[in-house]
Amino acid sequence: MAASGALEAATLIELPRASYVHDFTATERHIILVLQPWIQERFVAPLAAGFAWRPELGTQVLVIDKADLGKRRTFETDPFFVFHMGDAWEETDGTIRFDLCADPDASFAVEGGAALINGRRPAALARPELRLISLHPDGRCGVEKSGLVAEFPKADPRFAGLGRGQTVCAGSGQGDNPLFQSLAVRDWKRDRVDSFDFGPRQPVEEALFVPRPGSTEEFDGWLLGASINLDARASELHVFDARRVSAGPVCSWRADVALPISLHGAFKGA
Repeated sequence: MAASGALEAATLIELPRASYVHDFTATERHIILVLQPWIQERFVAPLAAGFAWRPELGTQVLVIDKADLGKRRTFETDPFFVFHMGDAWEETDGTIRFDLCADPDASFAVEGGAALINGRRPAALARPELRLISLHPDGRCGVEKSGLVAEFPKADPRFAGLGRGQTVCAGSGQGDNPLFQSLAVRDWKRDRVDSFDFGPRQPVEEALFVPRPGSTEEFDGWLLGASINLDARASELHVFDARRVSAGPVCSWRADVALPISLHGAFKGA
C-alpha cells in the first residue's frame, strides 16, 4: 500500500495445505501463519462441514519474508487447533517468538461454536491453553505450555514487534462453563499467572490495556474489560491495575442494560 492508500502490488501466496487460518501474526521482518491440521477437503455448506481433522499431518508454522514473499521457511510441530495468536517478535539470534491459545483438536470449531450461537450448551467445550512458540534458526520449533486455559491473547500494544514478557487473556473457570469468566496475565519471564475470577455467573470479554501516562515499562497501566453480571442482569465495565490483577477491580461501572457478549472490541479515547 502506498502512503496515499493506493494499492501498489498484490501477491497471491500459495499455501502448502488447505488449512483453516483464522488469525496470523508478524514481526518487523516476517509474516507468520500457523497451518493447523484442520484441512478443507470439500466445498459445502456450512463451511465447517467441509473440513477434516488430520492430526497425522501435524502443525506447520510458515514464516514469510515481508521484503520478498517468495522467501519462506516451514517449521513442524505436534498437532493442535488454534483460533487466536498474540504479537510476535524476533530476537538478535534470529529466534522468533509468539504466543497463541491451542486446543488439542477442532471439536469446538466443529460443534461447540454452532451450539453456542444457537443457544445450546456445546457437547465439546473449548479448553485452549496459552502457549509460547519459539522458532529457532536451526529449524527447531519449541512449545512452552502455561497450563492456563484461556483465549484472546493480547499484549501491551506499545511493545508490538518487540521483545516482551507478558500476555493478558480471558481465562476459563472451573466446571463446565462454556464461556470465559476470569482475567489473567501470564508472565513468561517469571513463570507465573496473576488472575481474577468473576465466577460462573459473570462471563467476561477480552480486556484492553491502557498505559499509565508517561510510563514506558511493559504493562504499567490498567486493563479495561467488560462482563455480564447474570444475577444483576446488567453489563459491567471493570478497571484493573495491570500489575495487580488478582487484587480485583480498582473500580467498576454497571449499566442499566445487559448487552450480548462481544469479541475483539476496542475503546476510543475522548
